[in-house]
Amino acid sequence: SAIMQAGAGVTDQEIKDCIEEHPELAKAGSRVKLSQIFVAFQDGSFDKAREKIEKANARLKAGEDFRAVARDVSDGPEGADGGSLGILAEEDLSPVMFDTVFSLKEDEVSEIVTSERGFHIFKLEERLTESSEGKSGLQDEVRATLEKEKTANRIQDFYTSDIFKKHSIDKKI
Repeated sequence: SAIMQAGAGVTDQEIKDCIEEHPELAKAGSRVKLSQIFVAFQDGSFDKAREKIEKANARLKAGEDFRAVARDVSDGPEGADGGSLGILAEEDLSPVMFDTVFSLKEDEVSEIVTSERGFHIFKLEERLTESSEGKSGLQDEVRATLEKEKTANRIQDFYTSDIFKKHSIDKKI
């Protein structure tokens, strides 16, 4: 039976299909709550960007709050939000990002990572496992994601597009 909700209706079947199409969603330990500080190679200036990210890194190592440094320094739109990228499936991260994030412990901050568009420093806020949220939590989350996709259908912006594998860009929250 389809449960229609206010706004975009998402049926139980759609939720089931989505979970079946993305088995990684139901896999234990496969999702992370992530934040980043991102400095873009603006006007092709590699050195300027490197200097900026290294200063940010030094501030973090000196014990400054990640969110404060992100707000101050980050070029990504999520900088205003303290660098929060929200909850992501590790499988959807590009190989470079996956390797970096996979090795982090909760609350740990990565070294500087270079991507096609700039420099990143990641912070693993939380690793979400199946036991920490349960099956029903997963269905609620998938429902919320599908509703968001239906209503807004937002496209990844320039800054976050290279964090994800190319094929998954249009599936993101």
